[in-house]
Amino acid sequence: MHAMIVDHDATRLERSQIAFLEAGIHVTGSGSHAVAETCLKRAVVDVLVLDDGCGPERIAALTALAQRRNPRLVTLMLARDVGEATDLYSDAVTSLHCVLDGRVSPRMVARMAQASLAGRAACKMTPVRADAAPKPAQEVPLPVFSTTRRKPVMLTEVAMHA
Repeated sequence: MHAMIVDHDATRLERSQIAFLEAGIHVTGSGSHAVAETCLKRAVVDVLVLDDGCGPERIAALTALAQRRNPRLVTLMLARDVGEATDLYSDAVTSLHCVLDGRVSPRMVARMAQASLAGRAACKMTPVRADAAPKPAQEVPLPVFSTTRRKPVMLTEVAMHA
């Protein structure tokens, strides 16, 4: 797993990088948009953490670049006003998993990244459409042998559980 953190707050960026490394997630971080863009052009990231101070245009550009390289990207956002950022970015950034208060602990951000990545993997393994009808149980014939010298009788799973 590889995470990219783009944050203007140098202290928070440093603490976030440490928290991600402690959580076992390889991390690259920067407060510069040019550095972040260059990194995203050359590497595939699984998690993108953005400070909402980047501005809407840059957030859109960075997430679009990261999503082109990894369509299953998980984006987390740190915001001063969670409600406003959620309203602004929830439809615009398709990979957005959550918006967190910018004062939240970096360890919590790392845990949210882990949870989002785990949920992403589980969703891939068990895709379910809301309009899909449940499939009927498949009948698999199982041999049942008797102690007498008769032919074996074939039963289905459904019949055995009845």
